[in-house]
Amino acid sequence: GHSVPGRIHRRQVTPPARLFHGTAPETWAEEIQAPGLLPMGRQFVHLSVDRETATSVGRRKSADPTILTIDALAAASAGTAFYEGNELVWLADSIPARFIAPEE
Repeated sequence: GHSVPGRIHRRQVTPPARLFHGTAPETWAEEIQAPGLLPMGRQFVHLSVDRETATSVGRRKSADPTILTIDALAAASAGTAFYEGNELVWLADSIPARFIAPEE
């Protein structure tokens, strides 16, 4: 999503009810909590279909990652575009903060 010149075009589809995102605790607190999930240097925000995959991805950034639960259906109903990446990954342009909750 970040090494290909130009925008990758995907077909918008209805996501599963919940998706997940693993990140470092400080990234959640300092960069995601207020503005939501943004693609940063990538074309899309990458979301996992399950907690295990999100945990594995989050461990790239922290030994004890924060797992975020995304209310994907509510976000889609509010106009957030979702795209199927593959069987484990969903993509979105961004996720507003009101649809994100950290797991306790």
